[in-house]
Amino acid sequence: MQKHKIYPSGLEQYEHALGLYQPVSYWLAPEEQTCRVVCNLRSRTHEVWLSEPAYRSPELLLPDIVHKLCHCALAERVDTAFSTIWFTEKWNQISRKEPGRFSQSARMLYLAWCHVDIWVNDLRHKHWPELIAQEHSTFAQGVVILLQRHEWGMLSRSETLLGLAQHQAERERHGLSKSADLFAVLSAHGIEVEKKIKGLAEFFKFLPRLRFKPRKDLKILESSVVEVARRLEFPISPKLVFKNGLWVWDLG
Repeated sequence: MQKHKIYPSGLEQYEHALGLYQPVSYWLAPEEQTCRVVCNLRSRTHEVWLSEPAYRSPELLLPDIVHKLCHCALAERVDTAFSTIWFTEKWNQISRKEPGRFSQSARMLYLAWCHVDIWVNDLRHKHWPELIAQEHSTFAQGVVILLQRHEWGMLSRSETLLGLAQHQAERERHGLSKSADLFAVLSAHGIEVEKKIKGLAEFFKFLPRLRFKPRKDLKILESSVVEVARRLEFPISPKLVFKNGLWVWDLG
């Protein structure tokens, strides 16, 4: 993965508002399709990787960039497990010896973990409610475009379905009355959302708010990941393990 250090302007205000005290560096990662964040507990640094579109038009993708900074804030205030997935040495070895097996298991963990964005967006909404409204509008427009183009394969991807569940959960969690009911939109186009996805939307909606007490919040994270993996019928047994100063994931 090639990346180049960049110095975007105007983001310091968001870092300051979030109270970030660890250095944040920004990197242009042309091969990335979306923005990405890596929080390193050992070096006490944050890296925010910007996709080409985010670098060229930061105002359009500001919700995503600030979202990544909120990941950094949770990493500092709770743990890096809320921003970056790390694995036990056992699974690091599997990644080298059995890359196919690791890739499949790691993807399942990511899908079971990605609702961490609910808590990230709780923090973003507290400071900048207009950004979640912008993000919801953009996401809804994207879904409508997929419908118009009959992109059924993209609509049925796990990432899209979990995004729909999160979108629906946040509509009610944050009282976003102007945010589109995408389940209804899909139904109007003859597409019925699976019960398990609707169930996940309800589950996400009622996720406990973080208390910013690491042990308790990590337990909430772990139990929710276990539950999502169960609902999605993934053959993994995710568990957070404290190793060498880091909370890392073991998959059984």
